[in-house]
Amino acid sequence: MNWLTEIVPPPDTRVPLTFQSFTQLLLPSLLCYYATAVLVLIPGTFYARLAFLPVTVWTAFRTSTRLDLVVHLNDERLIYLNHGLALSMFTLAMRSVIWTFKLKPLYKTPHPDKERPPKESPYTVSQVALDAFDLASNLRGIGWNWSKGLVIPKETRPTHSRTSFVLATLLRSFIFVLIFDSLHFCVQSFGPSTIGSSGGHTIFDENLPPLQRYTRSTVISTCAGLAICFGIQIGYNFLTLGGYPAVSEPPFAMASDLRHAVVRYLACGFLGPEMAPSLPRLVRFVRE
Repeated sequence: MNWLTEIVPPPDTRVPLTFQSFTQLLLPSLLCYYATAVLVLIPGTFYARLAFLPVTVWTAFRTSTRLDLVVHLNDERLIYLNHGLALSMFTLAMRSVIWTFKLKPLYKTPHPDKERPPKESPYTVSQVALDAFDLASNLRGIGWNWSKGLVIPKETRPTHSRTSFVLATLLRSFIFVLIFDSLHFCVQSFGPSTIGSSGGHTIFDENLPPLQRYTRSTVISTCAGLAICFGIQIGYNFLTLGGYPAVSEPPFAMASDLRHAVVRYLACGFLGPEMAPSLPRLVRFVRE
């Protein structure tokens, strides 16, 4: 099994994040990902993307299996940063796969369901570079034809004024932080030395009768899932507040909604991952 060790090295052999490891492990993944975003904007690059895909996937895999972000911090509580790195690299690779097999170029449009109008001016290097950066950092493809079929919940914050939008986002962020912290504390309270520790533990207490055992595990799972949803929304809000002054996008273009995250989580938990993408469409159908 030496060949497997070469592909997936043991965790204790991973290297810390330094300038050298950044340039050798992390930077190649980001550059390959960005290069794929560039190619998918240019017509006639399908075979180039197809040839480049194995390199992108391999660099993302190397980054997630050979880099340790917390080894030099000596704090097990921060091990989630490595989990986040692996998740980010997986997301990066999957987005690259999706873009690789796009038969038509992606382009910016406020109406993704309509056909692309004839392009009046040729592509420029600066335009492609900026658009590729926008695409690579766009989580849901909003403002691109890539988001065709995506159901966006109606924004509940005021979007007629920048000031009102920012104040509403600040207030919502404060409330969400309190809720997130309460849910997190609730999960930890079920076992401060077990599931509440950095080492983790099972949520099933074998010492309890079945009904109490599974009721307990259900409460823990629900609180943890909702905490993740609120945590994602807090991240959205902070990024909105941090990036909003530097861009010229209207408030509605930067808005996000907690209901989308909650519905998607509940769909994955109760209906299965394969049903999650179709649930918002089903809800809209029922409303109509």
